[in-house]
Amino acid sequence: MAEAIYPATFDPITNGHVEIAERAARL
Repeated sequence: MAEAIYPATFDPITNGHVEIAERAARL
């Protein structure tokens, strides 16, 4: 997974964050 900066906190990594990260990695 590629590293990316998100304007959000990742204290509890939720499935939503994982989905966003996966989508960003595809771009």
